[in-house]
Amino acid sequence: MTQKLLFPALLLALWGLTACDRAETPEPAAVAESPAVEAGLEADYRTHDLTALQTAEALNAACEAEVAAMQADVSRLETFSGTPTVDGYLEALNAMLVSFSNMNFASSVLASVHPDEAVRDAGDACSQALTPVLSDYSLSRPIYERVAEVDLSGADADTRRFVEKQLQDFRLAGVDRDDATRARIKELQEEITRVGQQFDRNINDAIGYLELDSVEQLAGLPQDYIDAHPPGEDGKIRISTQYPDLFPFMSYAESDELRRQMAVIHNNRAYPENEALLQELLALRFEFAQLLGFDNYAQWVTADKMVGSPERVQSFLDELSGYTEEPQEREYAMLLARLREQQPDAEKVESWQGGYLLEKISAEDFQ
Repeated sequence: MTQKLLFPALLLALWGLTACDRAETPEPAAVAESPAVEAGLEADYRTHDLTALQTAEALNAACEAEVAAMQADVSRLETFSGTPTVDGYLEALNAMLVSFSNMNFASSVLASVHPDEAVRDAGDACSQALTPVLSDYSLSRPIYERVAEVDLSGADADTRRFVEKQLQDFRLAGVDRDDATRARIKELQEEITRVGQQFDRNINDAIGYLELDSVEQLAGLPQDYIDAHPPGEDGKIRISTQYPDLFPFMSYAESDELRRQMAVIHNNRAYPENEALLQELLALRFEFAQLLGFDNYAQWVTADKMVGSPERVQSFLDELSGYTEEPQEREYAMLLARLREQQPDAEKVESWQGGYLLEKISAEDFQ
């Protein structure tokens, strides 16, 4: 079996993606020739050039073609009646998964960063269109059974691990459940994708503004920043929550109150609309986990990870805290001491003060 088989496989994490978890995006895979051992199971590794997907029309067309190709791949894998082999069946299966990864990578990047809203919408729509096809694959008993039948007696350790992971992912997806349960799992996967995307989109699209009355309120900011934010026709200076505006303001603005106001505006992006979406997402994930035999989503999402369980995650964090507690306390004491030079009665360092104080200490003590 060729090295291509080591690329990300089932990618079940697609169904649980939000702004704050499973943030990894698989790298596009290289295309390479592979043997077509079993008739009708040629390994088709498909890639997508981001520069050719700069319009909604181009992205929609590429996505539609990929969905159709994946549907054909799933059908061929399900109806294959010969003896599945490493170089034939597994290679074709891996090609489909890598091709999915490449299309999902392209659509996710464009949905997140493209300046054209129509392209961003097309990227989100593409991810939603890919999800049902991957669900069909992950819930396919015929493919699961063919993978389990592959003779691994002469296979290397990497190939054995690949098959082991595939079979585990199938079971975690619910392939061994009854028809009604699998149908509901598929519905939940699609809903989790849709709600998670909307949650992320609301945050990405929400741009808040802090309005200032005078240039004097920009005290502490570099001159080029001040020059880039002239007063508007109404005399107001508008500072947005977008990072090129936000980060310098939170690091250099002298006014503690204005930094506090900016932090509140930034932290309340997409509120209250995302509150209902978050509750919906939690309910969907809980039902999904319960159908698969887990007490909660945290158990499901860690089941195939090295960490193994949410309890081990907490144990690791507790252990890590023990190693970092002393330097954290030392740094916090340094920040609080610097804050008290400006605010003698300060009892704690607030979230909007940390970056500013670190910048001050760095400039005063380490330059």
